[in-house]
Amino acid sequence: MLKLPVTIIKRHVTMDEKNKPTDVTSKKFKVNLKRKRNYNKKMIIGGVASIVLVVVGGIYTLSTQSSTTPQQAQSETTDDAPQQLASALGLVEGTVQYSADAEAWKDAAGGETVPESYFVRTLNESRAVVLFDDGSALRLDANTTVQLETIDSDQTNVLLEDGQVYSRVVKSQNRTYAVATDRERFEALGTAYKTATDETKDTVEVYESTVKVDSQDTEVEEGNTYDTQSKQANAIDLAKLGEDEFVQWNKQKDSENEDFKSALGVLEKEVTKEEPETEPTNDSSSSSTPAAPASISLSGTATDDGVKLNWVLSNTQSTDGFKVVRAHSDSTPTYKENTSVYVSGGSSRSSVINVKDGKTYYFRVCIYRAASGSCDTYSNTIQVQAPDNPVEAVKNGTVSLSITDATLNWTFTGTAPHGFKVVLNTSGNPSYPANSIQYLGAGTTSYTLPDKPAGSYYVKVCKYTASDVDGGCTDYSNQVEYIVTE
Repeated sequence: MLKLPVTIIKRHVTMDEKNKPTDVTSKKFKVNLKRKRNYNKKMIIGGVASIVLVVVGGIYTLSTQSSTTPQQAQSETTDDAPQQLASALGLVEGTVQYSADAEAWKDAAGGETVPESYFVRTLNESRAVVLFDDGSALRLDANTTVQLETIDSDQTNVLLEDGQVYSRVVKSQNRTYAVATDRERFEALGTAYKTATDETKDTVEVYESTVKVDSQDTEVEEGNTYDTQSKQANAIDLAKLGEDEFVQWNKQKDSENEDFKSALGVLEKEVTKEEPETEPTNDSSSSSTPAAPASISLSGTATDDGVKLNWVLSNTQSTDGFKVVRAHSDSTPTYKENTSVYVSGGSSRSSVINVKDGKTYYFRVCIYRAASGSCDTYSNTIQVQAPDNPVEAVKNGTVSLSITDATLNWTFTGTAPHGFKVVLNTSGNPSYPANSIQYLGAGTTSYTLPDKPAGSYYVKVCKYTASDVDGGCTDYSNQVEYIVTE
């Protein structure tokens, strides 16, 4: 039986066609077909017809190009096919889990690779950041579930099943990014936006650039919100943004990123709420009653993934996050004197500390003050024995990095059992986690940098420790310069 080569489904493109804008309709098939939306029926029929025509044309091509070998045909088609990529959990706060089938869930500690079609979810008082290869980020609020339906060189499609997400998308001429729900699909046109879904409606808020609403074939401009119930776009209430903890957390994350901090859009506009004036009082009894003291109540327990801590704040609050400090013998561990781990987000109330050496530790939590680089309002001390399941240690050595065009290559000595982190910024001497753009698994020694606006960027590679040892990354490479021209 004659085996047809792969080229029977390849369409030859003329030079004029190559110069036409890319039709991204086919890139939406995976998200849209899975949900079987009515407004895609014509698209599906048209797609089937196109496939029939392409196959017929391919058979003709086969009969007229009998000199083409199957090996040559396979090579040609592979060049045109989109490359499947992956993502990584760049930040985990509280309890974050991932799964291949949405049934068997595994707790995440941060740094895990999340392949295409996997699910990620956050539980109560938890948040997560999913990082994509091009530098884009998907940030999940508490009680949110997503599926990473498609992640390849042509498109990123995220299915939002519950909760709300913030998408910070790196602009690209060749790659699409969209968040879909059961009702709608919201495609980024190079932007920052929040998508939320519940039982009654889907909502999108556009903070920078523009978002396309698929079924309505309309675009929601920067500074506007749209919901599937009213099907109307209205101006965002900027005063309410200041009260939205999730939005403010994302603003902080964008401000810490060299690529995003200059493109905050409407988040740059600070709207303060006027407080009502209060009349002075001569009531001496009010001044004689002392204010309740600020305090943090800490509890913890050992888990398979380390030591899980939970804390409750009383009569105080945090805007810059917390520090978890620990020690073997010091019963009152203190920031800058003992080992510490930073937990971002003032609303965070739990963290899993990645210690699995079977030793007993004293733990405390304190409120971190970024402006002064200090910590105050310490919790009570607790003592917890970590599970005896040690993370494989990185054997120190060196990492030697080179760059050709946009491709990084490196060699290393010692070991890197947990892979590598690529860090990049515009000011020089980038570090993890503040400037992390990509996680690469063990054995990987090359990476192609994503498209960037014109300018100079500085890049390093370091060995990921999968723990808080050396701040999560060690053995930084030499620095190379990535120059992007117009």
